[in-house]
Amino acid sequence: MSATRAVILVSGPSRDGGSKYPMLMQEILFKPLLSWISDALCGVGGHSACVVRDDRALDSLLLPCFAPAMTGITVLDAGAPALSQDVLDYVSGGDGEQGEVLFVTAPALLTAHAVDALSSAHAVGGKFLTELLTDDEVPTGVFCFSRADAQRVFSYLDNRFDFAAACKSMNADRLPLGEFFVSDGMGGAARIQNPLELHMARRAMQTAVVEQHMMSGVTVLDPSNTIISAEAVIGRDTTILPGVIIQGATIIGEDCEIGPFTVLSDAIIGDRGVVNASQVYDSQMGTDVRVGPYAYLRPGCVLGSRIKIGDFVELKNANVGSGAKIPHLSYVGDADVGNGVNIGCGAITVNYDGHRKHRTTIEEGAFIGCNSNLIAPVTVGKHAYTAAGSTLTGDIPPGALGIARARQEIKEGWVSKRHTSEVKDQTPDSNPVCACPAHNKHPAPHNT
Repeated sequence: MSATRAVILVSGPSRDGGSKYPMLMQEILFKPLLSWISDALCGVGGHSACVVRDDRALDSLLLPCFAPAMTGITVLDAGAPALSQDVLDYVSGGDGEQGEVLFVTAPALLTAHAVDALSSAHAVGGKFLTELLTDDEVPTGVFCFSRADAQRVFSYLDNRFDFAAACKSMNADRLPLGEFFVSDGMGGAARIQNPLELHMARRAMQTAVVEQHMMSGVTVLDPSNTIISAEAVIGRDTTILPGVIIQGATIIGEDCEIGPFTVLSDAIIGDRGVVNASQVYDSQMGTDVRVGPYAYLRPGCVLGSRIKIGDFVELKNANVGSGAKIPHLSYVGDADVGNGVNIGCGAITVNYDGHRKHRTTIEEGAFIGCNSNLIAPVTVGKHAYTAAGSTLTGDIPPGALGIARARQEIKEGWVSKRHTSEVKDQTPDSNPVCACPAHNKHPAPHNT
């Protein structure tokens, strides 16, 4: 069985944590608690949720937390006079589908396993209402009941949705109530009502995710200093060095080496890739690519195979062909770089004219000399060269050399003449006076 409907209560700023955002907006492994709940519901086939919030200004933060598969999102105002009836209409109305209702009254970390286990246990346990507890018997504020029983459950609730008081009344009426225990960590649930509980949940999930990868053949040298999102995929025999942060739906191939002190966010790293002390965002690279140290790949980069991206190189929205080398101190933005291109130290694609971005094209086998400025839009043809120190505004034909720099000039004796002039200008007055108005007749000290 699975929960087909969910109701989630979202309060305003956390009173215990001092944050201006609700506790359900606090992140664990780069994902808000509300997103964890949404993903858990999707993981068991759920597609609908009702959010009750006390501030409409929260809508812009809450709604993006729901996965695209959650197509039926209802938002209700906590101050509505008929709130309880509105929520009941959501729970019991509509599609006529049976199943369980998940009611989240307090911030909690939920996984798909926890939601599925809770709803299944309730369905076969013969209980009127079941509360989810952690394995150390801590209530999570998450309840489960059947849609068929929704009308009767809501007869015990008012607009405050005080389930503690409702359970006392249900007990008095001898309704069967149940508790379901589920372990904390990757397969469980945790109550999160203050920053300390949030920290403990973060550590538990961080450990669980890292250990899961380690059991799948990934080497993590320092698990306590490694943070990996729950969505990341890492291939066998890849080594993760200390200080690595892996965010989002990052995919790392086999036999890679990541780190130390590297950030990957929604990145795709091919087999045998090396990313050393660098940051890669929303970009992908083929096999046998080496990046870093201190490289920065901004969103939109696509790298082929056998590429070298060296120290202090920044790429943005760039396609780089196989076998290319950008060894150090270069910026390549809005560019298409062909196979086997070599870009020398300090080269820059000048992509922005103050109003629009323009692309640079560097074709196969071209050689870009050190400190070349390519003023986009510009094309460097196949196997063409640019002379070091050139600022190029026009296309360079295939096999040609582009030179755009002033001719060197020599001025013999310039240094000695300049030195003589400087010495003469710095000769002190025979009787200098202090510049202070009150002492303009006093001798001033010599400069040292």
